[in-house]
Amino acid sequence: MVVKKQFVIIFFMVCYSLFLSNNGNGNTSFATKRIQYLENRAKKFETIFYYSDKIDSSIYLDGFQTFNQLIESCIATQQQSGDHRFAEKAYYYLERLKSIKLLLILKSANFSDSTRTRQYHLLSKQLELYRFQPGSIDPSDSIQYADSVTKNESIRFQNSMQLFQDSVRSVDPNLYLLLLFQQPLHLKEIQQYYLHQNQIILDFWVHDDRLFVFIIASDAITIFQYELAAGKIKSKIFELMSPLHQNQDLLQLKFDYRLAYQLYQQLFQPLEKYVQHFKEIIVIPDHFLTGFPFEILVTDTSFKKHVPAKDILYNNLSALPFLVYRNAFSYNYSIKALAPQLMKLQIVNNLGRRLLAMSEPIITSSSNYSSFEIDEMYFQFQTMNATSSEVKKVTRLLWWYDNLKNEWVTKNYFFSNGRDYRWIYLALPGIFNNSHPMNSALLFTQDYSDSIVSTAWLTAGEVMKHRLSADLLTMTGCQILPLAGEVNQGIIALPQSFLYTGVKSVLFNQWRVNSSSTGEFMAKFFWEIKYKRQTNVLALQQAKIAFLKSSYSFSGQKISKAHPHFWASFMLIGNPNVRSPFKERIPQWGVIIIVYCIVIIVSLFITRKTRPK
Repeated sequence: MVVKKQFVIIFFMVCYSLFLSNNGNGNTSFATKRIQYLENRAKKFETIFYYSDKIDSSIYLDGFQTFNQLIESCIATQQQSGDHRFAEKAYYYLERLKSIKLLLILKSANFSDSTRTRQYHLLSKQLELYRFQPGSIDPSDSIQYADSVTKNESIRFQNSMQLFQDSVRSVDPNLYLLLLFQQPLHLKEIQQYYLHQNQIILDFWVHDDRLFVFIIASDAITIFQYELAAGKIKSKIFELMSPLHQNQDLLQLKFDYRLAYQLYQQLFQPLEKYVQHFKEIIVIPDHFLTGFPFEILVTDTSFKKHVPAKDILYNNLSALPFLVYRNAFSYNYSIKALAPQLMKLQIVNNLGRRLLAMSEPIITSSSNYSSFEIDEMYFQFQTMNATSSEVKKVTRLLWWYDNLKNEWVTKNYFFSNGRDYRWIYLALPGIFNNSHPMNSALLFTQDYSDSIVSTAWLTAGEVMKHRLSADLLTMTGCQILPLAGEVNQGIIALPQSFLYTGVKSVLFNQWRVNSSSTGEFMAKFFWEIKYKRQTNVLALQQAKIAFLKSSYSFSGQKISKAHPHFWASFMLIGNPNVRSPFKERIPQWGVIIIVYCIVIIVSLFITRKTRPK
């Protein structure tokens, strides 16, 4: 009797487990079908987007909503099934969405109708080529919805795709770069060939007042969801950042370090178990996180290193443990800026070791600014026009440089000769225009001898028509106008346009900093690059740490540069692994010359000492 009861219990448990298993499979199957349905809708939207120049705003809203639902469904399915392939699929479509939004910003550039039509024709053709072979390119092929392609077919596709891209590259190199930025993602290639053991990527996604982050290491991808509503984080970030952008009086600077600590607890501390073993962090922001420097987060408000000196303003901030001490941060607006194909294209042989510095343009009147709606900035541009000392502090560290000022600072020279320099340093007035992102621009000297150049402003759209090859392009005179609480698209447009031209990395400032202070900061940055052979991201971190420990005099008052106003403005995008080409070893002929000089000097000294008096 007892045996019979045990048999019944075991039989019931087996049936119940089978029921749960079948029910789980049913849920997964339903989720898979929903994902497939949303994928089809997303592809239809992409087709409309790439084939049409003008699209109704409702179509954009519907398309973006489809992508958001698709990403959300993939995340939910991954959490339910534990299948990491759904995480890869979610990230694939997140990057597709971000690429479309980047291209949408570029659509507002002032291109001719023929150029715009040709661009979108080639972009749509590339998209169609990839769709014919989804199994060979799309990471989501790990979850098969269609018959897989054979290896030979995949090879033939790769060859045809390469021929297509090579034909575009021979005719229009800039458009070829745009195609590389828009082609589907190769996440495993980036993990395998780009990320090293000390690097990790944090790719943020804001959706329905929720905040997600895709954590990508060289061997894994993890999705983390914040329990705190994204709206609360947004309001705190805007409250923390607004004084940094708006303060002009160096004796009245504000910074709420307690709020910086709260944001650290809410925004970064939950991720520390994932990032604690990584020194370098690449942040890909979304919405209100665009332009937020994670380095200013404070890890502990009770930390006290020493008693602050009362005669040094803001010296209490030098005792705070900012996150910049732990990690070196760089930023990008899409992971595709790190694609191996793009990295190979940016390698230029025999580039040399020259720096081009341009500063102090001639500003004749404010009439040129009317199209940018910033006439009120004219006086600030005039007072900023004293950057020669800033540039000297940088150029004296390099042996080969061209320091151009005044009438020589023209767009014509920049376009004609800029491609021959390894470093470009632009200490020029600039605007990151949030109202019209592609109108973000740098101000040069008006060149009246060039009939083609109609304005002194170099806009983001105009930048994209040219080619550059620099390892690093630096902009030190920019500011955001107006400051936005939702997303600062002006920060995206101009720096990103320089990446499209072939520049490997771009260092820029979000708000204007005193020129003398900027010169010292950049001198430290280039010193780290040249003499310590640091990568650009580590050099930037060391420059910021150095400022945390220094001070200077202003209007009779000693001021600590530990205040984030002086160092948090500078952000790096593009490839953070760029290193100076200067060789560590002295060539053999150099050693011989040095030895001969030492022998001659010693011989002369001995001869002089032993000569009879």
